[in-house]
Amino acid sequence: MCHLKVFCLSVVLLINSVLVAQLVVQAPTSVRPGNTYTITYTLTADKAGTYLMQESIPLSLKVLTIQTSGGYAGHYGNEAYWDMTNMSVGQTATCTIQVQVPASGFVCGNTPISTHARLYGPQGYIPVKQSITQVVVELPPLTPFGIRSAPGHQVTLRGPNGNYAYQWYKDGQPLIDATQVTFTLAGLVSETGVYSLFLKDTITGCGNFSQALQLTIAAVFDIGDSDMLTYQWLKDGILLKQTGRELRLNGTESETGIYSVKTGTVSNNCSKIQDLKITMYP
Repeated sequence: MCHLKVFCLSVVLLINSVLVAQLVVQAPTSVRPGNTYTITYTLTADKAGTYLMQESIPLSLKVLTIQTSGGYAGHYGNEAYWDMTNMSVGQTATCTIQVQVPASGFVCGNTPISTHARLYGPQGYIPVKQSITQVVVELPPLTPFGIRSAPGHQVTLRGPNGNYAYQWYKDGQPLIDATQVTFTLAGLVSETGVYSLFLKDTITGCGNFSQALQLTIAAVFDIGDSDMLTYQWLKDGILLKQTGRELRLNGTESETGIYSVKTGTVSNNCSKIQDLKITMYP
C-alpha cells in the first residue's frame, strides 16, 4: 500500500541468507488538510508466481485512484489490493494509490496516520519488515505562530470555534483544566514553552493537533531615541554589558531591579539618565 512519509522503506526477508522479497514504500512525511498525496509501492519478486499486496487505508482518508504497472489493483471501500500474477524471478512492478486528506485535517484514531502493507507470495504470507508507514496531517498553526511577552502580562491563546472538544498542551503534556477554546496565562517566566491544541470533532470523534506555538515570557526594552548614538545600561547602579538601544532580559527573578540607561551623542558628549523599575514575577 502507499504510505504517508517521504522515505523509502526497504523491506527484506532473508531465508538462508538469500533475498526472498523486497518491497519499497514511498510517501510524503506530512500533508496539509484537503491535500492529495500518493503512496508508491515497488515490488521485486525473487520467485516465479503470483504476489498479492493488501493495505488498509485509514477511514479518515478518501481513496481516489489506484494504478499499477502490471497485474490489477482496486479497493473495496478503504481496503486496497494489488494482484500481480505470473511474476518472474527478479521482475519489478509498481503500484500507486492516490488518497485525499479531509479538509478539516481531522483523522479518526491515532495521529500520525499509520498504514501497514501485507504481502503474500508463491509460498504464502511474507512477513515484510518495517512495512508500517506514517504521515502527519498538519493543521494550520495557531495565530500568531509565536508570541513574545513581558513578564506580568497576561497572554491568551485561542483556538477555532466549532463543535470541538479542546485540550491544550505545553511541551507535549496536557494542561489541567485547559479544555476551553481559549487558554489564558498569567505571564509567568515559568510559562515559557511550546503550546499546542488538540481539537476533537464532537460529532465524528476525529481530531488532530494544531501546529506548535512558541511562547516566550521575557522582557525587551527599547529607548527609542533615534538621535542618541551611545548607550550604557546599568542595573542598580552597576554597569551592564549591553551597549545598544535595546535591553533584553530573560525574565528571571534575579533580574528584578532598578535599570538606568545613560545615552549620549558623539558630537557634544552630552548625556542623560533614564530610570526603569523592572519587576520579574516568578
